[in-house]
Amino acid sequence: MAVLLLTLATHKSFTYINNNLEQQADALYQAFFSPKSETKGKIVTLDQYCAIFTGKKNANASVNNGKYKFFTCAPEALQIDSYIYDGNAIIVSGNGAYTGRTRFYSGKFDLYQRTYACTLLDNIDSEFIFPLYWFVKLELSKKIMGGTRGSAIPYIVMNDLAKFEFVYNEETFNKYMPIFKSLTEAIQANEFENECLSQMRYTLLPKLMSGELDVSDIEF
Repeated sequence: MAVLLLTLATHKSFTYINNNLEQQADALYQAFFSPKSETKGKIVTLDQYCAIFTGKKNANASVNNGKYKFFTCAPEALQIDSYIYDGNAIIVSGNGAYTGRTRFYSGKFDLYQRTYACTLLDNIDSEFIFPLYWFVKLELSKKIMGGTRGSAIPYIVMNDLAKFEFVYNEETFNKYMPIFKSLTEAIQANEFENECLSQMRYTLLPKLMSGELDVSDIEF
């Protein structure tokens, strides 16, 4: 029981920490990169830096205890035994209730056919993925959910991502890129740790309920 309580407390702690880290990234973006920041630079589009693609599979292609992440338009990733990319990527939900929901992932993954991945072109500095992730996360969903499609059901098409605009100022970009990287990697590390704790909880709880695991001798 102590282990379960500890995992629950740690889960809440990681959630709180990640919320704080996201707020820091948001504040940095608003101050130096958002349209309201008045940062001077050239207007560029995401497809100048990223390859953008979708998956080919239906959501029912997922498998229990699969080896890799399978990103659909749902909040939580599923599992699958295949992957179409290995590396850093910006994952964007393309339709449904979570349209525009954006996450960062590093590793092997597969995609649902209405979920997009943005990965850096070969000639682009690998560190660029980190600020670009926050630009898309903090701005794209606003534009999509702002009713630009005039539809009751929001959705994203490839061109929404490809022609997503932002201001590029080399000096400002290079100055704050390490901070975006640090925040992003810290959040993902906490997410991975959370997943391990959740798996531990789901493994231990049935054993406790069935009496297979006896904690009666543990002193508190």
